[in-house]
Amino acid sequence: MRLRVRDPLQTVVYLLSVGVGIVLAVCLYVWAPGPVTLIAAFVLIAGLQHHLSIVHHEAVHHLLFASRRWNELIGCVAAYPVGFTMAYRRQHFDHHNLLGTDRDPDLPNYRSYPTTLSTMLLAIAKDLSGVAAVTQFMRQSRHTPRPPSMDEPFSPKSRRDVVGLAAAQLGVLAAFWAVGHPTLYLTLWLLPLVTLAKTLTHLRNIARHAQIRDVGDPELSRYRTTRVGPIERFFFAPMNFNYHAEHHFYPMIPWHNLPEAHRLLSSHPAYAKAVETERGVLHFIFRKAVQPAGAA
Repeated sequence: MRLRVRDPLQTVVYLLSVGVGIVLAVCLYVWAPGPVTLIAAFVLIAGLQHHLSIVHHEAVHHLLFASRRWNELIGCVAAYPVGFTMAYRRQHFDHHNLLGTDRDPDLPNYRSYPTTLSTMLLAIAKDLSGVAAVTQFMRQSRHTPRPPSMDEPFSPKSRRDVVGLAAAQLGVLAAFWAVGHPTLYLTLWLLPLVTLAKTLTHLRNIARHAQIRDVGDPELSRYRTTRVGPIERFFFAPMNFNYHAEHHFYPMIPWHNLPEAHRLLSSHPAYAKAVETERGVLHFIFRKAVQPAGAA
């Protein structure tokens, strides 16, 4: 029970750090415009957009705050600017319940691995070019619930999400406009979101669930925890997301208690036998999720 207790102060401090980080990344370019600062701001903002998607993930699990109302509110505030909604909750819970099966809605994100280096590089190129994000958006749009007829309105939640998504993008555009740089909405928000942030998400998905070994259980074979340094923590594992096996074992444990959960679970031989602990996201991807040349 102790590990299930949420610490609102840690969460608030983290949320503020993400918001301040985005502002400072924009200011970096606005105050000293140039190709180097533009690239730096682009990369930092893409990383922080990924952070917002993880905040949204924690809100989906009701792990930010004990108050459901505050949890939903902050979840929406984090999700809308990066193109997500809280309706993702049902799909994500299916992912937890059906991990490693053909019914897992996240299966397309990791089922093709391990693969060849050329296939991996092609997938990364599709992510970085924005093609993967546009394709995903079009696929999801086809499955978005719509009213059966023009006389039957959207449900209140669906209507709220449409308004929220539009308002969030207008709000971000207005913020750039207010500092005299409206075109930065494209170069420092939309482009990072559909290119590098998408790439970070894809690589993270490979690292957390690609099946590299078979322990006799399709679900356990996909559990993995990854040790990360500060750079990989920023880009791939915000909010202790590298402790992903622990999250799947105990999805009611909030993000700030996952390291302690890992420490406790690691003392059990069954955990060590069933769960992989990898030494880095990129190390795993290019050493294990990519097949050696000539492999079948």
